[in-house]
Amino acid sequence: MSIIQDGKDVADADGVFRLARRPFTVRYRGAEHPGLAVSPTTELIDALHRRARRELWGSAGDFIALSPNDLPLTKEFEIFVDDKSRSEFAEVLGGEEYVELLRHLVVDYPRLDTAAHIPKASGFEPLESGDGYALEVRTIDHEPVGQTRFSRLYVAYFGTMDRLGPARESEYRHRILLRMNWGACVVAFEE
Repeated sequence: MSIIQDGKDVADADGVFRLARRPFTVRYRGAEHPGLAVSPTTELIDALHRRARRELWGSAGDFIALSPNDLPLTKEFEIFVDDKSRSEFAEVLGGEEYVELLRHLVVDYPRLDTAAHIPKASGFEPLESGDGYALEVRTIDHEPVGQTRFSRLYVAYFGTMDRLGPARESEYRHRILLRMNWGACVVAFEE
């Protein structure tokens, strides 16, 4: 992930992007269908570092697009790390068929044993070059960037590596099971 502000790449210092309180663009290269989960606290990132490996299972229904240039805050999330909780995640996603699918996938991908329900901003557009995606951020949780009350935001970013499940080709696209990678960074606004 990279950030551009005023037409220039912003260098990160140990995972921290220092920005002026002006609109900026998030650029993502790598896996498809990126999404961002943003919080004013470290709770989400700490939970991911503690419980998840570099890949996890997610749901297409977790992607939200409320406003094209808004970066909404992630207020609630759940991480599922054992068989019982992963089964609950899969049951909500698509019933017993998904419970069995996820059980088999955890066997097939033994290092991929975590599922998560994490609402993510999804207003990314493909780059003209075709090698990534960009999200122009003008508001944070419906406030203009210049008026944001936050001095730091903790960002988890996700990319889709694979789409699985019976809903993959149906009208129930929100039920698609996703294999995702993730990373984290901090956005710090100058005072």
